[in-house]
This record gives sequence, C-alpha cells and structure tokens, in this order.
Amino acid sequence: MTSDAEHRAALEQYRVEHLNFALGVLAALTATAYALYTRDPATIARFGTDRLLATLPFVLFGLWRFYQLLDDHTTAQSPTERMLRDPMFLANGLLGGCAILGVIYGVAG
Repeated sequence: MTSDAEHRAALEQYRVEHLNFALGVLAALTATAYALYTRDPATIARFGTDRLLATLPFVLFGLWRFYQLLDDHTTAQSPTERMLRDPMFLANGLLGGCAILGVIYGVAG
C-alpha cells in the first residue's frame, strides 16, 4: 500500500497540526460569516425575517460532524464520500433546510 506522500510529494510538507488549526479557523470563519449573513439588513429585507440566525445550530452541527468524519481513519473513503453517506450529516442538512424554509415562509410563526 502506498502512502499519500508517494503520490503527491507536496504532502510531505504539511504538518497535521497546522492543517487541523487551519480547519478550525476556517470552520469558525464559516460559522461567523453565516451568522453575519443572517443578520445583514439586505438578507433580512430579502427574506422578510430577522429569525434566520435561529438556523445557526444546523450549520455548527454540520461543521462539527464534517470534522468528525474527516478525523475518522477507519475507512478508505474520502471525507466527502463519508459526508454524503452519513445519516447524521444528511439528516442535519434536511432538518436545517426545513428550518430555513420554515423561518422564511412563516411556518414556525
């Protein structure tokens, strides 16, 4: 079995600690960007609601779950393949989408 570094020499230059740090920073920036987007006056005006921030937990869970799937080295699948086959990740996406639609179209009040 060949290592990833044998396929791509550049992989030898990466340190796992740096990649994990970058992943955490990007996850935090993604969640922050989503939260700011939901509070932006243009977004509120476009969707007619200021309650989209209530959907942030779905984004946070999705980021956390993706990190879990990324850290799982028990299968040879890529993290993206695992994500697209993971019942918890998919259920979160479905529930999050329903929550967004409920907030926008007033189903939730």
